[in-house]
Amino acid sequence: MGRHRHRPLQGHHDRFGHEAGDVVIRDLAELVQARVRKRDRLYRMGGEEFLLLLDGVEAGALHQVLDTLRETIHDELDVPGGRITVSIGGALPLPGEDWRPWLSRADAAMYDAKQGGRNQVRVFGSNTPVQRPDPRADRRREAVDSP
Repeated sequence: MGRHRHRPLQGHHDRFGHEAGDVVIRDLAELVQARVRKRDRLYRMGGEEFLLLLDGVEAGALHQVLDTLRETIHDELDVPGGRITVSIGGALPLPGEDWRPWLSRADAAMYDAKQGGRNQVRVFGSNTPVQRPDPRADRRREAVDSP
């Protein structure tokens, strides 16, 4: 394993060009779709934002499911310039609720994750952020894995 920089998906287009950025977006979508259930749905909302509908995920599991996905993207999506980090926001629909306020809450949670330091998950209504990975752990893994 080589050394990796960690860079938000958002800046990849600017640094490496739109063609390289489009490849990253395609690879990200393929990785996510490979890790979720067939009944879950992934939509590109525009630019570098995606909407993932997770059918039947309970409130207690949503945070963990999303953080596992964040870790998978970080660990497995290796692109020119280093690893990609993502900020993920989640929300649960309320009974009888239209999709617009639900999406608005998920969007607010995503922006909270970005403002909280990026590369993390926030679920609307939860005050407990997921612990960010220790960057020293990557260096320790690289030292072990290096020849």
